[in-house]
Amino acid sequence: MELNYRFRKFLEQIRPSQGQLREFRRAHLELSRRLRGDPELGRYHVATFLQGSYRRSTALRSLAGSEGSDVDLVFVTNLDPVRYGPEKALRLLRPFLQRHYANVRVQGRSFRIQCGQVDLDLVLASAPSRVDLQQMLAEARAEPLEEGFEPTAAELSAWKTEPLLIPDRVAARWRPSHPLAQLASTRSKNARCNQHFLGVVKALKCWKAHCPGMPEHPRSYPLERLIEEYCPDDIESVAEGVMLTLDEIVRCHAAGGKPRLQAHRVHQSDVLAKTSDADFARFVRCAVASAETARRAFEATDEAESAAAWGRLFGPAFPSGYAEEPPDQPAAEEARGRVIAAKSTEGLVAQILRERHVVLSGLENLRKLKHALDQAIQQLGVRVEWDPSSPAELRDYLGVMTLSALHYGFIGGSVGLLIGALFRDPELGLKVGGALGLAYGAGHGYSNVRKGWRLRSWYDAAGLAYVEVKVLP
Repeated sequence: MELNYRFRKFLEQIRPSQGQLREFRRAHLELSRRLRGDPELGRYHVATFLQGSYRRSTALRSLAGSEGSDVDLVFVTNLDPVRYGPEKALRLLRPFLQRHYANVRVQGRSFRIQCGQVDLDLVLASAPSRVDLQQMLAEARAEPLEEGFEPTAAELSAWKTEPLLIPDRVAARWRPSHPLAQLASTRSKNARCNQHFLGVVKALKCWKAHCPGMPEHPRSYPLERLIEEYCPDDIESVAEGVMLTLDEIVRCHAAGGKPRLQAHRVHQSDVLAKTSDADFARFVRCAVASAETARRAFEATDEAESAAAWGRLFGPAFPSGYAEEPPDQPAAEEARGRVIAAKSTEGLVAQILRERHVVLSGLENLRKLKHALDQAIQQLGVRVEWDPSSPAELRDYLGVMTLSALHYGFIGGSVGLLIGALFRDPELGLKVGGALGLAYGAGHGYSNVRKGWRLRSWYDAAGLAYVEVKVLP
């Protein structure tokens, strides 16, 4: 069975939380600002932008058997690779890092910066001879793939631009890399897979971390490139994508042989070069056993049996304690009559104000609603209240903290401090009181708001998310 509701909960458990994403963003923006403003590095600076699994929205939170995700920031320079060897180029960054960060580790192609609970990988790069400076500067403001509104100009042009050059300290040479082409290919593949590819990647990363006997390599981008190669287009669910990807890996490699997979827009490259033949053979042996489990889980007709099989594949992160369809969800047919397609953020705000009762569905429309809510709150002063029965991950995605929840959260936190003081644990009291205040405030605000926007969200039986917006009075 596809178990769409369970897979949504599973992906919610393994991807970085909203709190972690906020910390990631704070840390990389601070690093980028410091690089731009540094007087010694300013003469080399061209642009900074995000790359890696965080930018591609394929990052995981820390799991058993894995280190979790980090944030890769590329510092694009005008350094001439002929005049500057890798070691000399990387040495330019050391005084800057010593001034601003206490915990820095030198790696083969980057510096690992521990910034609180966030690990930043600072990657130095040499810009190609022909570079569109305006596109590079605009890329510096880009968000992760799932958060970004539209592809940037630099991403759209990736198919015709030259790779960056990255200094490899260990190999003592500059190596080509094209992170924007990687991003563009991931976005394209996700569209061809009906927006399920990112979920398939995260699920199979979790499988690799959980599966006993799994080698260290392939991992990170090489693993994602392998999944992209073998995941078919037009999949209808994450479950189907996982099953068919494992099937295809087994079909192509059970008899032996490691493929040569070229990195995006980097000719004569092989992303599996660090994966030995022996490690790839072990990886395939794990895939053989897991492909059988995935097919049994997908083809099972009993929900409990299917959930148990998926749980064996992914470990304890896969949920098994609730029904496939949450109770009391509105019927999708009832909502479809009011479903609209948003053409732009400004147009959506105007349409909500004009029609006063709309329903949105689909990833692109929900992205536009997220921006529309920000605009309505910040520019129009609209008060927004959520139906407390709405799924938490949808409320987190749209990023709206209601005024009532915030107000009662402060009250609850204050009461919690008093209670915590009595029990000599003020921190616990603050957390419990604040949480209870937020929960009470959300329900109180939704039932009592008389002017503003009421929001309610749910999933239908097929796993499609809906958000209803009502304008009051």
